[in-house]
Formats: sequence, structure tokens, C-alpha cells
Amino acid sequence: MAVVIDDLGDSVTFAKELLKLDFPVTMAILPFRPHSSDVDALAARHGAQVLLHQPMQPQGYPGVNPGRGALTVGMSPERIQAALDENLAQTPNASGVNNHMGSRFTEDTAGMAVVLEHLAEKNLFFLDSLTTHKSGVPAAAAKTGSEYRRRYVFLDNTRDVRTILRQLKTTEALALKTGQALAIGHPYPETLEALRAFAASRDKRLTMVRAGDMSPERLRTAASGSD
Repeated sequence: MAVVIDDLGDSVTFAKELLKLDFPVTMAILPFRPHSSDVDALAARHGAQVLLHQPMQPQGYPGVNPGRGALTVGMSPERIQAALDENLAQTPNASGVNNHMGSRFTEDTAGMAVVLEHLAEKNLFFLDSLTTHKSGVPAAAAKTGSEYRRRYVFLDNTRDVRTILRQLKTTEALALKTGQALAIGHPYPETLEALRAFAASRDKRLTMVRAGDMSPERLRTAASGSD
């Protein structure tokens, strides 16, 4: 089972608290945040896995803004590659990339094929946060011969400690039943408290791993979740 915390880069203190947990947490760092590079360096010093949390076009764009450095539908391959490179420069210790928002861009198979190919050239993996049930990532992976990982459970669409802990237990049960499961959460105090409670109560048969240690897949999909 793997846990990824998205939207990092605003607080070094929160990242330090994640590092105190007795299991690995993969840190997905937004570009162009006040402490993006600081969190990247901190995670690397402590052996935590880093992802670039790449902004991508959501449904409702431009009213819904994914932030600076975003990939949008219709970008040329060269612009997609340049944006990825600029953002990755802020997380030099990244092992992979996952999408921030992206419920529209990840539906675009052509655009995602460019992303997957470019990341593969850099020996980086892609984690599909699955913000849409119509994700084009499986088709792009099949087209390019690429592998990817995917999100199974969102932890904190409801910011309540007990609800988040139940989501962690749901992820745990899924991992024990099927062999693996990956959950995504956010830097909320409630999520941190639930992670601490999970650390004390998790099933010891469970192996906690980094996102990149999950078995890659090509064509499986999961239910959509929140942007």
C-alpha cells in the first residue's frame, strides 16, 4: 500500500511531520510554490520519494485555474515538453509525476502520450490521480508502450479525521485483497492526524511502500474522484 500527499510546497513544517510517520509517504510537490525546492530537498535528505505534482487543465477551465506551469489541451508537443522540464527543474529529486487537477487534460490521449513519452525518456514514471473516469492515460500508455501507476482511493474529499481514517482502512483492505492499492491525500491537519492514527492501528501484514514501488499497469482504470 502506498500513500501520496499532494499539493506540497507551501509548508516545510508539514512535510517534516509526514517524515515522522513510521511508514513512507510519497510527497507530490507543486511547482512555483514558496517552498517547492525546500520540500524537495528535505524529502531527498530523508529518503522520501518525490513526485512533481504537475498542474493540468481541469473541467471548467479557465474559470477553474490549475496554477502556473499548467498543461492545457491544444498545447504543442514542444510546449508540453518545455513546461514539464521547467517544472521538473524545481523538483530535481523527483522520481515521477502525477497530475494536479487535470480532469480535462488527462482525457486527451494525444497530450498524455506526449507526457508519457517525455517522462520515459527521463526515466520518470507517471501516476494517474484519476480525476476523471474518462482518463486517456490507459490509451496513451498502450499507444506509447509506457507503464503508469494509478490512484485507487482519495482520502480526504471530506475533511474529517474519522472519515479519512476509514478511507485509509478501505485502502488497506483493498491492498490485502487484491495485492496493492494507492491512496492520495492532501496537506490538511485532519489528514495528518488520521495518518498518525493509521500508523498505530494498521494491519501488520500490510507492506507500506512508495508510489514508485507499486506494480505498474497499462489498461486498468478506477472510479473517478475529486480534482
